Amino acid sequence: APVLRAAAAPTVVPGPEPGARERLRARFTERTDRLGPDAAGLLPGMTFGERAGLDPALEQAMRDTGLTHLTAVSGANCALVAVLAGRAALALGAGRRTCLLAGLGAVGCFAVLVGPDPSVLRAATMGGLAAVALLTGRPAVSLATLGAAVTVLLVVRPGLAAEYGFVLSVLATAGIVVSARPLTRLLGTRVPELLGTAVAVPAVAQLWCAPVLVLLQPAVPVYALPANVLAAPVVPLVTVCGLLGLALLGLPGGAGETAAHVPLTAGGLATRLVAGTARGLAAAPGALAPWPSGAGGAVLMAGLSAAVLLAVHALDLRRRRPRPTAGRLRGGPAPPARSEEHWRARGRTRRRRAAAAALLVALVAAAALRAAHLERRPPPAWEALVCDVGQGDALLLRTGPARAVLVDTGPDPRMLERCLRRAGIDRLDLVVLSHAHADHTGGLPALARGPAVAAVWYSTAAAAPPPELAAALPGVPAGTPAPGTVRDLGPLRLTVLAPDPPRRSGAGTEPDSAQENNASLVLRAELTGPGGTGSSWLLAGDLQEEGARALLRRAPEAVDVDVLKLAHHGARNGGTAIIDAARPRLAVASVGADNPYGHPHPAVLGHLERLGVPLVRTDRHGPVWILREGPRLRAVPADG
Repeated sequence: APVLRAAAAPTVVPGPEPGARERLRARFTERTDRLGPDAAGLLPGMTFGERAGLDPALEQAMRDTGLTHLTAVSGANCALVAVLAGRAALALGAGRRTCLLAGLGAVGCFAVLVGPDPSVLRAATMGGLAAVALLTGRPAVSLATLGAAVTVLLVVRPGLAAEYGFVLSVLATAGIVVSARPLTRLLGTRVPELLGTAVAVPAVAQLWCAPVLVLLQPAVPVYALPANVLAAPVVPLVTVCGLLGLALLGLPGGAGETAAHVPLTAGGLATRLVAGTARGLAAAPGALAPWPSGAGGAVLMAGLSAAVLLAVHALDLRRRRPRPTAGRLRGGPAPPARSEEHWRARGRTRRRRAAAAALLVALVAAAALRAAHLERRPPPAWEALVCDVGQGDALLLRTGPARAVLVDTGPDPRMLERCLRRAGIDRLDLVVLSHAHADHTGGLPALARGPAVAAVWYSTAAAAPPPELAAALPGVPAGTPAPGTVRDLGPLRLTVLAPDPPRRSGAGTEPDSAQENNASLVLRAELTGPGGTGSSWLLAGDLQEEGARALLRRAPEAVDVDVLKLAHHGARNGGTAIIDAARPRLAVASVGADNPYGHPHPAVLGHLERLGVPLVRTDRHGPVWILREGPRLRAVPADG
């Protein structure tokens, strides 16, 4: 094998000094970092396409709601820059040509600041050709201008043809040019023109881009249209505030910093609405619909999109086609003129429709604002958070500021991400996987891109650990603790109670569901609060009656606790003996709404009611904070 030996000590080669462009962008990014995580990620992205500070969870939420294009500089940004510069020149008394040249110059400076992004090149080139057409007295036909811009760019840089960003930019622009007006006219017969335009533009852009988008992500963002409609009014505000702040930061000395404070703060507040819309709709049920991957999925989507667009154009053509005037002449007097009351009634009908549409928009906007408020609301002084992950288990036990132990992950990574974000968790001191069923381990992929994980405990009846574990957390220490193991993590003490001995199936033999459930890692958790007060939890995984009887024979005193997480989501096969032995002050059931298993079972609910034990259940209460008020425990719905 070849051997390389250094002939001399290494020399550090200094990098190039940052230019004025890099320094200005760095000042902008540093200033927005002080405005919070949403502003730090979205304000630079929506101003000049810088996405380095964008939170991965927020980026995924925007991808799931079709809002990713907001952080990529597009023709809308270039048009806004050109209009602002042209209006400024017009206000100073300049003529038409001077205003156009001012707009072109501003777009050129903006393109230099942003860099050679495909969408910026396309938009800048198209704007330049349109301005030249106006200066020379020729009509600027949008589709022809787009074709000329694409041709020029592909001749200069042929590699753009293979870039997804450039292809999506061209398709979205072509869709708006070709199909936005027909859809706006169709919608205008039912809703006000402004609302019709706000719906038509993102709808046609989505339809034209859909075949390419499914190549990037084989799923359809179900709420992309309402997300774009809700975000549309905020985007110009964010862009204008960002551009104004960027220009002011270019002033020498501290004057620029002071002057930029107001527009950047306003832009940062507006980004919270965009982030809240993305997170709220991404967490809604069915936010992503699966779609076939590869070329087959793209062809299928192209066919579906083409069918919808053809229907829109056909209906618009039919509506605009003049009615035939030929026919049979009828004798007799002409029909009487419409009464004034008829026209008044027609006006009232139109006003009612407009009011209904405005009310609908207001309700959707209010829902988005509420979602943004809930996302931004700081968590209370919690000891535990029962996550709402649908039909599955996930529980956080706090070990310190921004730190916790996670017991199970639920079935959905996105729902687990939302729970971790709600609690403000940066580090998980321990992740516990009670057993290897998907409703307890399916959320593991969220931990691959989420908070740091120190260690993993797991239990399973199979011969090997859960396969999802190595894929999601490679290199993280993982093992099965023996019964009697005690782990102290800040104010939290965990004691392993079961299984004893671990039940393992032979190699090549898959355990059945009951065996896997009874192999659940059962923990007693003791939380010490301020002033020495404490509470205890019994976390029994999906233990069934057979496993519960073995646990009660071996350690009956250890299961006497304050809070009981019902075994197997409150299923009947979990039994009631463990409830009698625990004598809890509070019971918790992590279940999905209208789940097909009937969890929690009426027999278990009736037993809890007879014992006078209150029950927190995620299908009715959503995620729930468990707080301490002196010696008392209090359960507070996090979405309340």
